Order: sequence, then structure tokens, then C-alpha cells
Amino acid sequence: FPGNGARGFVTYLDPAGTFLWAHQFSSAGDCQAWDVALDNDGNVFVGGQFRDSLLVDGVNVLAAPDTALVGASVFYIVKLSTTGSLLWAGAVWLEGYTGEMRAMAVDGDGDVYAVGEGGFDHGRFAKLDGATGSVLFSLSPDGAGAFIQDVAIDGDNNVYITGQATNAFTMGGLSCPYNDALGAGSTPLFIGKFNSSGAAQWYYVPDQTGSGYFPFPEGNLAVTADGHCFVETRKRVRILG
Repeated sequence: FPGNGARGFVTYLDPAGTFLWAHQFSSAGDCQAWDVALDNDGNVFVGGQFRDSLLVDGVNVLAAPDTALVGASVFYIVKLSTTGSLLWAGAVWLEGYTGEMRAMAVDGDGDVYAVGEGGFDHGRFAKLDGATGSVLFSLSPDGAGAFIQDVAIDGDNNVYITGQATNAFTMGGLSCPYNDALGAGSTPLFIGKFNSSGAAQWYYVPDQTGSGYFPFPEGNLAVTADGHCFVETRKRVRILG
């Protein structure tokens, strides 16, 4: 692709590795692509962040809705068909200038979840309608600086997130505790489970200490179809006592 500056792209290859199509994502400011996911029909979702306006192959498909959001980093999700046609482009509008998307996942109904941080280091957890790209909910931890690093979905469309926070917070109608039992100054790893409407079911915060993977996207999460949850951390963590 021609041009300078931070840009993202997606390339689609067949099973033999033959090139079929590609698209470039750019903006007037910074633009990056962070993750890719598929729905059950093979449609392709690409997510990242941009400033001011998002261009796909040079065509403006998203712009800040008002001047208060000009210059802000914004999550974008683009849905493409298996043939590369643009189906929709959606955004999660964030206050501040610090927004970075980290990961995304698509559930069995084709709806898409995006996580990261935005608005002066406040974690962000959002769901977009897979048919239209409209935002169904956009949640942020209340009471803590937080980073949300990854998202995964089980076979019943329950949604799991992992990240770390500077202190206790409330999100999705439930409080997540702070746990620095192994030493003060920790930014504890947490795991949370939500239903498809964004209501929190539980949070788990093990005994731990240390800054962990802050602020890099290394807290990978995996969930089995029946809801067993696996997470990595770069911290000292107490397991089973």
C-alpha cells in the first residue's frame, strides 16, 4: 500500500495461500489494526483505533460526530464479507486521547465485543450489533484506572474479560475487589464474566503483587465452550494457597 504514517491492513488468502483481496485502514491521524475475528458465516471483522476519521482504501467511512471528539482515539470495527465487500464500519467513541483497542471476539449470534482502554487509561468493554455495527453497550470500570486486555466467549454466549486495575471498581452492576495480598503497589490482574447484555456475573482477583503486563497486551485469555477460563499473567500470584 502507498502512503506514510501508521496504518492497518487486512489480507485474505485462500487455503493454498493465494492472495484474494486486501484492504487498508488509515486516518488523518494515527490508525492501527489490533485484531481480527470471524463469525459463523465466515464474515471478517477487523478492529483497531483511529483519530478523527477512518478511511478504508482512501474512502472515508467514519468521522467524529462532533468537534469534542476530534483528536480522540476511537475504537473501530469493520465488517467485511468473504469476498471483501465492506458491510459496515462502526465505532466506540471515547473521551480523551489515550484510547487503544486490545482485542475483539464474535459470539454465536454474530455480535462483536471489543476491549481496550480509553479516556485517560479507563478500560473499555463494548458490544456492537453484528448486523448493523451499532453500539449495544459501552462499559468502563467506575472508580479505577484500568486496562482490559482480552475478551473471549463460551458456548452459551457468556463473555469473559481480563485486565488489571489500580484499585477496586464497579462495572456491569457488580464490584470487582482489589487484591495486593502478596505486596503493596500491585495493579491486580482480574477476570470477569458477563452475560450477553453486559451484566457482570462474577469477578475473580487472585492474591498477587507486581505491575504485571501493564500496559502491554500480553494478558491473553482463553475460554472453553463449557466455561472453563484460562489466563496468563506476568505477576507473582498465589494459586490454591
